[in-house]
Amino acid sequence: MAHNLADGHTAYQKPRLRPSSPLRSAAHLFTILRLFMSLLISTLLGVLTLPLLSHASVPDTVYFATYMTFFLVVCSVVFGEKGHRDNGQGAEIYYDESGLVSEDDDEPWSDVENATGADLDDILPSCDSQPPTPCDLFYGPARRLRGGSNSDQDDSDIEEYTPGKRKRRPSPPRSRKVSNSEKGKQRAHDSDDNSDNSEDGILVTRGKGRSNGMRVAEVIHIESVPEYWDIPPSDHSIAYIADLSATPECLKSTRRLKDLTVDAFIKKQCQDSLTGPTGVKTTNKLAEVLILDPDEIVPCRRSNLSCGGCFVCNLAAPDHLAGFERWVDDGNDDLISAPIRAAKKAEGMSLLAIATAFCESVMSDPCQGVKPDGFTCGGHAVMRRFQYGPSKGKQSFVGCSSWSRGDGIDHIYRHIDSKVKESVLSSLFQHKIIQEEDIEDDESIVNAPCVQVVHPSHLPNDRRCPRTHLRESIQRRGTLIKRPCPAQVLILIPIDETDLRAVVIPKPGIPHNHPLFPRVKVPFHAESTYKGCAVATGPLGATTLRVDKSSATRAILGGKLPQEIHPSLINNRARRGIVQDVRGARLPSGTGMSAVWAEFEKDKSRAPEERYIHAVSTLADDTHVIITMDPGLASLALDAIWIMVDTTFVVVHGKTNEWKLLIWLDDLDKRTTIGRVWSNRATREAILLARQLDSDNARIIKASVASGVWENGNNSTRARFKSQATRQANVRARAAANTENGTGVAGKQLKAKLAAAERLATQQELEIQELRSQLSSSAQRSHPTPHSPTQLHPYSSSACIDVDADWDYPESPVPDPSRPHYSSVPEAGPSKLPNLLTSLFPMASPARSVASDFDYALALQSEYLDPMLEAMARSDFEPYPVDGVDDVLASDPHPSPR
Repeated sequence: MAHNLADGHTAYQKPRLRPSSPLRSAAHLFTILRLFMSLLISTLLGVLTLPLLSHASVPDTVYFATYMTFFLVVCSVVFGEKGHRDNGQGAEIYYDESGLVSEDDDEPWSDVENATGADLDDILPSCDSQPPTPCDLFYGPARRLRGGSNSDQDDSDIEEYTPGKRKRRPSPPRSRKVSNSEKGKQRAHDSDDNSDNSEDGILVTRGKGRSNGMRVAEVIHIESVPEYWDIPPSDHSIAYIADLSATPECLKSTRRLKDLTVDAFIKKQCQDSLTGPTGVKTTNKLAEVLILDPDEIVPCRRSNLSCGGCFVCNLAAPDHLAGFERWVDDGNDDLISAPIRAAKKAEGMSLLAIATAFCESVMSDPCQGVKPDGFTCGGHAVMRRFQYGPSKGKQSFVGCSSWSRGDGIDHIYRHIDSKVKESVLSSLFQHKIIQEEDIEDDESIVNAPCVQVVHPSHLPNDRRCPRTHLRESIQRRGTLIKRPCPAQVLILIPIDETDLRAVVIPKPGIPHNHPLFPRVKVPFHAESTYKGCAVATGPLGATTLRVDKSSATRAILGGKLPQEIHPSLINNRARRGIVQDVRGARLPSGTGMSAVWAEFEKDKSRAPEERYIHAVSTLADDTHVIITMDPGLASLALDAIWIMVDTTFVVVHGKTNEWKLLIWLDDLDKRTTIGRVWSNRATREAILLARQLDSDNARIIKASVASGVWENGNNSTRARFKSQATRQANVRARAAANTENGTGVAGKQLKAKLAAAERLATQQELEIQELRSQLSSSAQRSHPTPHSPTQLHPYSSSACIDVDADWDYPESPVPDPSRPHYSSVPEAGPSKLPNLLTSLFPMASPARSVASDFDYALALQSEYLDPMLEAMARSDFEPYPVDGVDDVLASDPHPSPR
């Protein structure tokens, strides 16, 4: 049986018959006799050396030390053996010169005789059921396996047991001559245990001594490493020859300081939890492989890997996974994921599961409140009742156990969620029996056994099952215990590091005892595909979201999502790690000021026309100022008609600010940025991005000059003015459309103004009538105006005074013979004109006299006054406003026919 020692050694234990009790007693008696003989010889030597030491006046301590030295030497001679050690159980361990492997080096497997899932608990006990006991073996010299630059012995998916105190290594074991009967027993056992050593099949390794070597029934050549290794039957062993010469980049590790070895890469690609050392550089007891090259023997080292099994809940059904065997990769991982999804779906509707999740969320951390004395509270969550009745439908809340009056409000306080039942939560807090009426609808949680199966690399630190369990009406928390798996894989790797081949031989007849795990490891082909998408998108400013949304990713993946290429890429953290690796390869110095200084030192060694960073300064207040400029654009500043510095402080990364130096090229009708100033913690990534933009502008300008195009018709001065007018017209059209439809900002503003105007319409009516009265008073006649009638006369159909009616004006003045007279209108003048206009234009209220700057004297001398007044009196024409504010009333010289 193979034992993994604390320092990585592997000792192969050959099974022996346990001695009977009389033989064991005789062995003990013989040991006592040899010890007594050693003591007697040491005493005799001490007596012989006593006179010499006494004559030399040696102290007693020196004499005692000499005596003990004699005793130890005699014991080592009497008890010393060569070639084997007994482990105290009747089993002998054989070693070679280095003390690493057994005598029969062609037997690669440990002695698990056709162990299956039914016998596994007796052969490989769980690490949780009983504490692990280190193999109490005496082993070879104090030599440690060194992995060199390619070793990854610590690269395991699960934690291996390491003793707290390492035993002191004894002296190298001595060889012992094995009797012929013992050799015969060993050969018989080897031939029965390993069927591959028969004469039939393909010889994989050449035998040594009496060994026939290892044989397989079939050899399969592969160029890519699978995610799962199929287990062949016991009568048909298979050897896979994996050749990675076509993809040597798969061994390049971006997150480690060293590259992977072939066996380490095979172990990394497997979705199962393979454990065991890889990359060991030892050259002792190499296997001579015959199937790699037909005419050459290739020396190879060995890597024995075993499956780490899985972890299941201790509250699972007794027959859970009992007798399960997995031989091939059928691509069906629903045996693990489907029951877990069903359990989580049931927990989403379970009152018990919801209350348990809420209870664990508030009980996970202690109270971080501060007491009045300045110390941290450290209390835990408890349920308390509201003092003044229920709040939000709940009678209680979750508070701090150490809170008291006078404490602050920074202690634990959680309002109970509406989905949580208070009676169930109270039982969970007090660890009491949950009432049946509270869980009568949770049959899927109460009676269902646990189906949780966890990959060893996903094991939580506390090994607690995440599912909710109820046993005897009390909520229980399950513990994840290990279920070992007997499956093993042997890898033969050439010692030549340039040879990227390996022989992988799964142990035949020993299948896995657990289902397929979900494919959470990102294989090499999926990683390389997504890495190509990140490179095509561009490493500068690349993020997971940008890579997923870019057109380059859709083109490379054929329109598919990254998650559709491989299920492991659904993990955002995995994709983010790939993007960070691409950015790290593009920016090896990082993105800080150290990277800027490194790039500046490189620019100083370049020619002036190739430099981009021209100055880097660090101020006393830790402010960094970097000046960047493309030399191809610097000369254009001499021909610029204006220069503008944009100091809008565009944040590029963190606190980095960017100033742009813009110029206008009149000969090309184009503006361009010729330089930038970065201040306050500038980043190398931003500088490289600016350099890329400036370089593109320089190439565009150079191409324009070389092509002879000196004028851009679409950007000339005339075209710019025309475009400006077009834009303004479009703005007005949109504003008018918005006003008409009542949409847009302009329309809303006009609607508000219209509403305000309508509210003021009544108040402004009087003012409008007063303005009309003032305008009418400007048409005064030069002769006196007759008095207003004592009472109003009837109106005509045109809303004017009926001229045929009898007018009764008291105190009518004598007509002036120097002025023309109207046949139908009485004498009028400035003093009587307002009253006449009041009769001609009736208003709701009498007109008030207002101050006016109208020149009546000049109006009376006008030759148009008399004809206008006569026409107005006859109602031949209707007055109309000559402008938009009704400042002046006039008669239309071309009236429309009625």
